[in-house]
Amino acid sequence: VLDAQGNAALKWAEGLTGLDGQGFLPLGEDSPSIDDLFERAALAESEGDLDEAGRLYDHAARADRKDPIAPYNLGAVRLAAELCGEAARAFRQAIARDPQFVEARYNLAAACERLDKPDLAREQLIEALRIDSAYADARFNLAQLELKRGALLDARMHFERYLASGPSPEWADIARRAIRYCSTAEAAGGAT
Repeated sequence: VLDAQGNAALKWAEGLTGLDGQGFLPLGEDSPSIDDLFERAALAESEGDLDEAGRLYDHAARADRKDPIAPYNLGAVRLAAELCGEAARAFRQAIARDPQFVEARYNLAAACERLDKPDLAREQLIEALRIDSAYADARFNLAQLELKRGALLDARMHFERYLASGPSPEWADIARRAIRYCSTAEAAGGAT
């Protein structure tokens, strides 16, 4: 259980004991469950209170050390608050709990890119696509990273695969323009 401050504790008939053996006052009936923490966090997030949402998701992540969703949500609110280092740590925690969590890998890539770590971002997108080759957003972002690093052949291939996934007309147009750019640059001798 969690005590009133959100610290992990053991619940006994006589009250609460911290994991270090320190006793606490009995847990009241109004103490939040994991579901309550998620609900309060989602409400805070919807109201734009990213600090409170992050605090609550952090409590939920510490309360249930197997569930990847709370650290993922924590990462999302930290990323929205431009706290990219904290977001990256939270997404890594979600991935440690579920290595197949492609959305966490995708968002970790976004945090890494904002931290000016494009190689780490690229690794996460490649892994996300290894897990789910149909993940169109990851494919598009990987294509953009390849383009930025000058890997025109790889960029064009990823943009073509993205285009084959049937994106919206607006995104399809962006992909087509990128493919034309890559083809023109390749023809001019810039292919890598």
